[in-house]
Amino acid sequence: MKLILTEPFIPLGFDHDDIETRKIKAALARLGYYTPNPHIGMDETRSADLRAAISAFRQDRNIPDSPWIMPQDATIISLNKELAVNRNAERYIWRTMKDTRVRDDHAHREGQIFTWGNPPPEGHPGDAPNCRCWPEPIGEGKRNCKEEENAWINAGAILFIAEQTLQKAEQEKHQLEERKSQKQVELLKIEEQIEKEKKNKREAQNKGAAIGAAVGAAIGAPGGLAGSMMVAGIGIGVGSNIGRFSEEIGDAVSDKSKTDLSLILKRIRLLKELQALQRQIEELAREISTILMPEVEKAQWDVDETQAAFLACKIRNKK
Repeated sequence: MKLILTEPFIPLGFDHDDIETRKIKAALARLGYYTPNPHIGMDETRSADLRAAISAFRQDRNIPDSPWIMPQDATIISLNKELAVNRNAERYIWRTMKDTRVRDDHAHREGQIFTWGNPPPEGHPGDAPNCRCWPEPIGEGKRNCKEEENAWINAGAILFIAEQTLQKAEQEKHQLEERKSQKQVELLKIEEQIEKEKKNKREAQNKGAAIGAAVGAAIGAPGGLAGSMMVAGIGIGVGSNIGRFSEEIGDAVSDKSKTDLSLILKRIRLLKELQALQRQIEELAREISTILMPEVEKAQWDVDETQAAFLACKIRNKK
């Protein structure tokens, strides 16, 4: 078999040719680097175990590791070179998913030992269409993978702390936004009360002015009937004064300036609180987007990389 890629291959990606994925898995399995998840079997899924197998293959050949395989890069060239080597004598154990979907002839091969030079009639594990079987390499040699395992565990702990910190900040931001909404509702009610008080005051002022005008006219009229311009003038003047006085009485009766002042002060206080809440929300949003989320992304990347290194170590032990 020969591997040919037409575009970059990302082991942890989600958008790639399924056939190429199966071919890369089959090649790595034949070379003893890839063993699929026993709960999934050989399929087109791209995951950490495939990433680890590629990393292990590269490390054994001093090829710089990266998150992808480029068409005709050193990894593809080395894979094809290794596949061209005569490995007919090497043995493997046929493994199946052990469920009702396994072909009958494949189910009978579970646990049997074959060589790469003498496969069954339908080919090696995974060769048949949609076959989920895989070869389990038979080899010797063990090494301690404790260092890689500890690095993976530590990366996981750092990721957990980063995720908890991000979650706490997002919860705090949500609480501030809820408080802001409550304050906005309270402010709306205060503004409605202020408008209502202004309307009532205007109506009371208009009523007082009307009363004053009526009283002034009533007092000024007798002076005019007496035929004396002076008396009429005095009567009109008195009536006007009484009208203004009545208007002032109306203002005094309808005066709610103290209430208005209290509402205005509440409005000012609410506006200041809303400004302070908005500043806190914006500061938290910046912290989340520029600090906390990148920290989580980096921690997740470290977990993936250390997991790949640990799995690569375990894979080498199976060779």
